[in-house]
Amino acid sequence: MDFLVSTSADGTRVLLWPNLAQLWIWFMMYSVIGWLWEVALSFLQGRGFVNRGFLNGPYCPVYGTGALLVVHLLGGLTNPLLIFLAAAVITTTLEYLTSYVMEKLFDGRWWDYSDKPLNINSRVYATGSIAFGSLSLLVIRFVQPWFSRLTALLNPALLYVVAGGSALIVSLDLTHTVIQLIDFKHLLSELHRLSATHPLDRIEDSRLVRFLKKRRSQSRRWLHAFPRIRFDKLEQGLKRLKEFLEDES
Repeated sequence: MDFLVSTSADGTRVLLWPNLAQLWIWFMMYSVIGWLWEVALSFLQGRGFVNRGFLNGPYCPVYGTGALLVVHLLGGLTNPLLIFLAAAVITTTLEYLTSYVMEKLFDGRWWDYSDKPLNINSRVYATGSIAFGSLSLLVIRFVQPWFSRLTALLNPALLYVVAGGSALIVSLDLTHTVIQLIDFKHLLSELHRLSATHPLDRIEDSRLVRFLKKRRSQSRRWLHAFPRIRFDKLEQGLKRLKEFLEDES
């Protein structure tokens, strides 16, 4: 991987293979780029600005993970077609596994490609794989060489401060998001349990409606970020929540 080697002013070749701080900063850079990509897609789909990340901050960790995997595993390849095909397989596998693991952890399907051609269990589809393969080729050929040289120029102390600070922010965000998600599922459970006997328009003064109003911002965030989100065991609760939020609008 030539882009991991730099030549200093005196002609010495310096290995740029990263320490953990560099790896983390690369991870964050790609995560932010992935978030920007998702936001851009939302605009192109006519939905306006939507924070598409699972976390609250402007980053999508799955993109950071995918980019680092591709760079590490394929950075030594030179054949563009081989890079494209291998990257498409790697990133598609990562997306599939991410969907599966998140479903098992949180009992919900966060995205659904059942309406897309050539999809696999509604988790991944061909057009997405082609896009990820193409983007990965750009990353290996152009983006990563620039990132490598950029982080190599940073003062080591600054490198660790930036990496440590961003890692702390992401950790706090992850903790907060998981707490939010637990609360969100509790809300769906309450709505699901009462859906058969308590129409919302008949319980305006109930504890449940007050509970709903306090969490409407959080609920809209999840539903906007993942418009195809599905909780099969809480289907009626999710339907009732959407109805409530539409009435609030």
